[in-house]
Amino acid sequence: MTEPPQSTPSTNNGTRHLLAFVAECPAECPVCDYSLRGLTQPRCPECGAELELRVGSPASTSARGPWR
Repeated sequence: MTEPPQSTPSTNNGTRHLLAFVAECPAECPVCDYSLRGLTQPRCPECGAELELRVGSPASTSARGPWR
């Protein structure tokens, strides 16, 4: 009998961090703009999009210009 695959620790931590973030900060779904306040799963309750928390900066690539 095969056991179901286990979630990786990073996925569990990522989900925990995402839920903690939207509990404290106003955030909208990047797909449909639905408010994610009170989110209990890493999925938008309105459109069903999977959600993940990321850190990034548009300036990190665009500031260097096309001559990079």
